[in-house]
Amino acid sequence: MASDRFQRRIDRLFDQIDEAVDQLNWAVVRDRAQAVLTLDPGNADAINFLAAAERALGDTVPETPSQSPSSPSTTATSTTTNQPTSFANGRYQVKR
Repeated sequence: MASDRFQRRIDRLFDQIDEAVDQLNWAVVRDRAQAVLTLDPGNADAINFLAAAERALGDTVPETPSQSPSSPSTTATSTTTNQPTSFANGRYQVKR
């Protein structure tokens, strides 16, 4: 159970969350919900507000393979070819 001081702070943050929801200011909702979770990590209301804000902001949209560009895979391949290819007693052995 949070102390009275912490509980008053949490209540003020929830008041700010309520106002932000009314204004559809989801960034503020997210920030204040994260602040509540900093003070009270298991707060179910803050978890729900945070999830709603992330949905509204599009932060939790999973990236599908069709959305991911193919260029990073070619970049990763080109950078891995420049990597050392073998170890010698725990150290890289570079062949030139």
